[in-house]
Amino acid sequence: MFAVLYKFGIQHAVGADALSNFFKLIRIGTHVGISPSALRTQLSKIEALTLTFQDSREQSAPAQTRKGVDLFVRYKTTPYKRITLLS
Repeated sequence: MFAVLYKFGIQHAVGADALSNFFKLIRIGTHVGISPSALRTQLSKIEALTLTFQDSREQSAPAQTRKGVDLFVRYKTTPYKRITLLS
């Protein structure tokens, strides 16, 4: 059920009414709440948890370092200047 809510409700913006009708067709309403308001509540929870998960992964990921090449250049009689080219 949560896969359907995430894939269609969040990623593809299918409304809670349409999702509720789908769940009625597959007769899952005898096991879980499938009213549009119940589905909206679950969609809100999934969105909040997705953002929390994303934030925690970004904070725990190591800082990505970029390799670069240092060039020392000068124009005519000016002092050398270091320029770093990032890959």
